[in-house]
Amino acid sequence: MAIADSWGRQLKQLRRWAAGVLLVTGGQVRAQSAATVPASSDVYERLESVSAHFPVRGLFLGERSLSRRELERVVAALSRAIESAPARGAARRAWARQELDAVAAALGDARGMTRTGLTRVGIAWRADFFRSHARPERIESNGLGSIDAVTHPFTADRHGFPTVDGTIATLAPTGVAGWGHSAAMAVQPAASLAAMHDGGWTSERFFHRAYARGVLFNVAMQLGADELRWGQSPHGALFISGNAMPLPALILGTDTAIVLPWWFRRVGSVRMTALLSDLGGMQDPPHARLAGWQVSMAPWTRFELGVSVLAQTGGGDCASRGTCATLFRRIVDLFPIIDALAPQHADLQISNKLAGGNLRLRFPELSGLDFYYELQIDDFDGRRLRSSFVDDAAHLLGLRLPLVLSDGQLTWRAEWHRTSLRLYEHSQFRSGVTYRDRLIGNPLGPHAVAGYLSATWQSSPFNSIEIAAAEEQRDPSVYRAEATGPRDTGFRFIRVTELPDHRRRRVTASLERALPAGSLHFTVGYSRPWRTGQPGRDEWLVLLSLRSHRMSTF
Repeated sequence: MAIADSWGRQLKQLRRWAAGVLLVTGGQVRAQSAATVPASSDVYERLESVSAHFPVRGLFLGERSLSRRELERVVAALSRAIESAPARGAARRAWARQELDAVAAALGDARGMTRTGLTRVGIAWRADFFRSHARPERIESNGLGSIDAVTHPFTADRHGFPTVDGTIATLAPTGVAGWGHSAAMAVQPAASLAAMHDGGWTSERFFHRAYARGVLFNVAMQLGADELRWGQSPHGALFISGNAMPLPALILGTDTAIVLPWWFRRVGSVRMTALLSDLGGMQDPPHARLAGWQVSMAPWTRFELGVSVLAQTGGGDCASRGTCATLFRRIVDLFPIIDALAPQHADLQISNKLAGGNLRLRFPELSGLDFYYELQIDDFDGRRLRSSFVDDAAHLLGLRLPLVLSDGQLTWRAEWHRTSLRLYEHSQFRSGVTYRDRLIGNPLGPHAVAGYLSATWQSSPFNSIEIAAAEEQRDPSVYRAEATGPRDTGFRFIRVTELPDHRRRRVTASLERALPAGSLHFTVGYSRPWRTGQPGRDEWLVLLSLRSHRMSTF
C-alpha cells in the first residue's frame, strides 16, 4: 500500500507537469517521436552490431534510453555510412542493411497504434514466467560504511523485474501517447503472482515505467520513471546498470546529439543529461536524493567518450549526519574538479559521490572489434594516487568481436569487472547507492572481481542463440580507515578480519525467436555459489518471456 500511495502521488505530479508541457509545446512533425525507447530494448543491440562495422558520430551506446527521434536520426546516419562504404565486404554490408531495416521497421511499426491528426496512442505488452531455485543474498558491509542491498544470480539487466526463489508470473502492458513531436507520456503497470519455495503465495502491483516528456528547441525535460543505463556493459554498468527498478526522476538534457559552437566543435557530437531522483522513504536516510549528470561526446566516428558523476545527497535530518549544505554548495559538489580546487578549511562530507565515465573504441577493419572501458572513483585524492585508482576505483574492461559469416553473425563478448573496496557503501547514507534493495550500479557490490564470456549466433535480426558463462568473487573481509592528520592527511585502509570469499559460477543458454506477432525469449541457467573452503549449492533458472512486438520501441 505504501508503494501504491507513493506512486499515486507521483502520478498526480506527472499529470500536472504534463498539462504544463502541453501548454507550451507544439509541433507539426511526426507524432510520438518524443517518447523514449526503453534501455532494455533489442534496438540498441542491433545498432551496436551495425556501428561496429560502420561507425558514425553521434551514436552513444553508453547512455540509454534515447528518444525515438534520436534513434531515427541514428538510423539515417548509419544508412548513409553503409551506402558510402567501399564496395568490398558485400556480405558485411548486406548484414548491416538487414539489421538496420529491422530497426527501421520496428520504429515504423503501426501495430497497436492509433493516430488522429498529430496525436498517436499505442499499446504493447510483455509477459514473463520466471522460475528459479536461487536464494537472494544480502550483501555484507565490509566496515567502511553500510549498504542495504540484495543480490540474486539472475537479476542482471532485468531493470527490476521480479526475481524470486520460486515461481513468479508477471504481466506488464505498456501504453504511450504522443502529441506532435514535442510531448509524450508512457506508462507500464505490472502485476505479478508468485509461489515461493519456502511456502506461501504473494502478489505485487507496481509501475515499472511511468513518465511524461516534453521537448522544446532540442531540450528535453522528463518527469517520472524510465529505464536507464549509464555505461557500456550489458552485464553491470558501473553508474546505472539496469539491476534496480527504474528511478523516479526529473531528467533534463539534449533530445538529440548536438555540435557545440566555437572551439568546442572539436569534441564532435555531444549529448548532455542531468538527473535528480528521490530514492524513496525506505532509504536510510529517508528520501535521500540521487543527483548526477553525464556528458557524452564523439570526437571521431570510431570513438565515444562519456564523463559521469552521481551523488547521494539530502534526505532525513542532515544536521544529525553532518550533511547540511546550501544549494550552491550541492551544485558545486557535482563538479569534482571545481570542488577539488575550491579552498576548504574543513572536511565536508555532504554527499556520497561517484565520478568517472566510459569509452568505446571501434576497429571496423578488425572485423568490427569493439573495445570499451568504464571507470568509477569513489573518493579521489591527489595525495594518494595509487590508492585512489586501486582501492577506491572500479574498473570494467570489455571486448566485443562480431564475425559476419555467410549465413549469419557470430559475436564473442568478454568482460572483466573489478569493483573498489568501499564502492556503493557510505556511513551517512546508510542504504548505500541502492533503490528498493537493489544496487543501482554494478550488481557485484563492493570489493569484487568477475569475468564474463558469451557467444551469440544470430541467423537473422530476430532469431538468435546465446551461451554465456560467468565467474564472480566478492571479498567480505572487514576494513577500517584511518588518517594521521586533519583533512584526511595520511589516509589509508587497514584490513581488520580475513573472511572467506563469496564465489559464484554461472552458465546460461538463451534463445530468441520471432513469432508471427511478437517474439519469444527463453533462458535456462545454472549457478553454483559457495564460500571459499565451504561446500556449495546448486541453483537453476527457467525464464520464458513473450512480447507483443519483436523489438520494443516505446
